[in-house]
Amino acid sequence: MRARGELLLNEPCSCCFRAGAIARVVDGVDNVRLAVREELQQGANQIKIMASGGVSSPTDPIANTQYSEAEIRAIVDEAAAANTYVMAHAYTSRAI
Repeated sequence: MRARGELLLNEPCSCCFRAGAIARVVDGVDNVRLAVREELQQGANQIKIMASGGVSSPTDPIANTQYSEAEIRAIVDEAAAANTYVMAHAYTSRAI
């Protein structure tokens, strides 16, 4: 999942596109909760988020954070409720 600021449109991200998958653009506590539930209902067995900008992100500097602490807590809470976990792309100490 990616925060809304990462992509301008609902397009695949460059890293996921190569893998044949798409990224999901989500922001806000309620929306991230819903997105995690939907991904797990559709067969995901863990959740991966883009917690910071990345080295291959054309529109997002690496130092940018993508989610608020409340949003990340909501993502982790929903995954934990389904007995699974969250992984994150996080390049900076602030994102970690």
